[in-house]
Amino acid sequence: MGILTSTWRSDRDPDATRLQDILASFDCTQHVPLTPTHRGGGTLDLVVTKSEQTLTEMKVDPPDVISDHSLISWCCPLDLQPSTVLSREVRGWTKLDCDGFRAALLDSELCSAAHGLSTAEDHFELYHNVLMRLADRFAPIKRVTLRRQRLAVWMDDECRQLRRKSRLLERLYRRSGLIDDRKSCVEHERLRHQVYRRKERLYTGQCG
Repeated sequence: MGILTSTWRSDRDPDATRLQDILASFDCTQHVPLTPTHRGGGTLDLVVTKSEQTLTEMKVDPPDVISDHSLISWCCPLDLQPSTVLSREVRGWTKLDCDGFRAALLDSELCSAAHGLSTAEDHFELYHNVLMRLADRFAPIKRVTLRRQRLAVWMDDECRQLRRKSRLLERLYRRSGLIDDRKSCVEHERLRHQVYRRKERLYTGQCG
């Protein structure tokens, strides 16, 4: 993170004072020692984290080793939440051969008058067995693995509903290709991202 100020903690520098106020308002800490990080002088390159974040092995190389700026390196512990992995069994109904399925169904014992069944239970069992057999033939079960990233902490029910509607409108536009459907999709996306930014700012402000 680079900040163009040569006296970032000096009370005589209004930009540096404003930067201090911004960092303090968000409960942040600047870790780079007050040493020149540019060949022209000034602490131009900063490392800013939340105040509770601990950094170790902070090292500031002198300028002109790689470029006119210092190379700053450090270590910090990261609490990375793994993505959620879900396994599901699905059928490829979207690629179903409708004509073949219809022909196989009409040729099955379900559509034959000679099956000799009399009770409702027998009819239901025949219905179930025939449909399952045809489903396995024309749309066999496949196991798929889905990875879902951890949602932002400010993501609430309103955000999730907006996201579901975005997917719905996108599917509608892909099917129809109509200009009006595209307009509805774009307008909703703008609204969704406005709500996202507002909730993120609100959450950040509360944490700060």
